[in-house]
Amino acid sequence: MVLGDSGEMVETEFMVDERKQPLLEIRERMLSSQEKYMRQRTNGEYDKLTKNSLTKSLKAINEHIEGENEDEMRDRLKDIESTRHLKMWHDLSTIANHGHLVFMVSCLYDLAVHYTTEEYQNLTGNKNIDIQMKVQTPEVYIVARSGSSDVEQLSYIDTRLECLQDMKAKLQTKSGNNDTDTMRFFHGDSPARQLEAGQQKRGNFYCSGCGANAQQAYQLDICFSCHYLSLSDRQQIVLAGPLGRKNSLAKSPKPFKKLKKDELIRELNARGNYKGDKKNELEKILAEDLRRGSTSTSITLRKPNINSPIHQL
Repeated sequence: MVLGDSGEMVETEFMVDERKQPLLEIRERMLSSQEKYMRQRTNGEYDKLTKNSLTKSLKAINEHIEGENEDEMRDRLKDIESTRHLKMWHDLSTIANHGHLVFMVSCLYDLAVHYTTEEYQNLTGNKNIDIQMKVQTPEVYIVARSGSSDVEQLSYIDTRLECLQDMKAKLQTKSGNNDTDTMRFFHGDSPARQLEAGQQKRGNFYCSGCGANAQQAYQLDICFSCHYLSLSDRQQIVLAGPLGRKNSLAKSPKPFKKLKKDELIRELNARGNYKGDKKNELEKILAEDLRRGSTSTSITLRKPNINSPIHQL
C-alpha cells in the first residue's frame, strides 16, 4: 500500500525473489556448534550453589541486586546463563546491475553464557582458539532481490515476523539444558538503521539514535541528554493519532505523507496539540512531534503487538 498523489491509499503489486534459511534452523545450528563453548550447569549444580557462590557469580557479570533471597538469585542466574542474545544485520548492495538485500544473524558473546578464551584453554588445552570469534561468526539468513525503496525492503517483513514468532520455542542442548534466544540488537549502516527503527531518512531529524535536530548534531550536551527510545516507544509515537495508526496498519511505509489540512488538524488534536493554522505550520508542528519516529518501525508495521520478550530491540 502506498499513498497516491491525492493522499488516498493505493494498492500496488510487484514480484519479490528471495532465499531464506529459517531462523529456527540457524538457531539450532548455532547452538550445536557453540554448545561446547557455553557454561552449562545442571539443575543439580544450581541447587548446590550457596548464597555466597550465587552472589559472587552475579557480581562477576554485574547482575547482583541487593535484597534478593537465595531462591530469587538462583532462578535469575539460571535464566541469565541460559539466554543467548541474537543480533540482526542487513545491507543493500548492487550486484550486476541488480539490487540485493542480505540479512545475517549472529549470536553475541556473553561472559555469563560463554567461557572466556583463557577458561576454555585451561579446560581443553586448546591454545589456538578465539571463543568470541567462534560465537559471533554470522549466519546468512535471507538473500533477496530488492531495490532501495522502503516499499520493496518492507516486503520481506512478513517472513521475518514468522521467524520471530518461532523464537518462543526453546531449544535444548545435547546435555538436556534449555536454551532461550532473544532478538536483542540490530547492526547496520545509517539507511538500514533508519529503516529498522522507523526513522525518517534525510531531513532535519535523521539520526536513529537520538532525537536531536540535524543542526544540533555537534552540540554533545544535547545529544547525550536525549533518551534512547525502544521500538515500542517509537511505535507508540506513530500510533498515537488516528491517521498514523490507520496508515501504518494499512502497511504504508510513510503514514504521514501528503496529509490534508483537516487530517493534520485531526492528527495533532489527537496528540493534544492545538497549535497552528496554515497547512505548512501544521506540517512543521507534526514533524517536530514525530522527530524520533516518522514511520512505524519495520517489524512493528505489520503487527503492533509484536514487541514481546523474544524481540527486545
